[in-house]
Amino acid sequence: MLPKNSSKLASPSPAAADGIVGTLVQYDDEGQVILGVVTGTKKEKLVIVNLRGRELELARNRLYLLPGKEPSGASSVSARTEALVGLSKQIETEASELNVAELWSFVHEEPRLFSVSELCKTYLGSETCVQHAGLRLALIRERMHFKRDKDAFEPRPANVVEELNKAEQAKARKKALR
Repeated sequence: MLPKNSSKLASPSPAAADGIVGTLVQYDDEGQVILGVVTGTKKEKLVIVNLRGRELELARNRLYLLPGKEPSGASSVSARTEALVGLSKQIETEASELNVAELWSFVHEEPRLFSVSELCKTYLGSETCVQHAGLRLALIRERMHFKRDKDAFEPRPANVVEELNKAEQAKARKKALR
């Protein structure tokens, strides 16, 4: 019999680890959203390879699991890195093409937290990995229309968006005068 606080009780079973290996993830690092893939588990952390080719051990609560798996055949660090760089470019393109203000206009009258999945299905009608990750990235970057609460987003009231917009315009005018 194992003691109550034994690490063997807390560590995930190999079967549980198999389900998460290959899952695409995003995590925040110094204000940037980094893409990675889970390659294994180590004690209570997940081992990931990020798009920079670095292998990291991060706590599960630092990772945002995306609805997708890594491309098959990418088993080496260099192959994974190459696949992640390509996927990251697609996500960046998707994020730059999304209109967060338009999405806000669909949901702003319902003041509650929305998951990225809900917003993706509402706005885009479907949810691929690139769409999901791109929308999440666009929502994180654009702070005027939605307030972030961990992994969910709440539409700001119309009067707050108007005030933030005025403040942004005033800031732009001051910058132009300099």
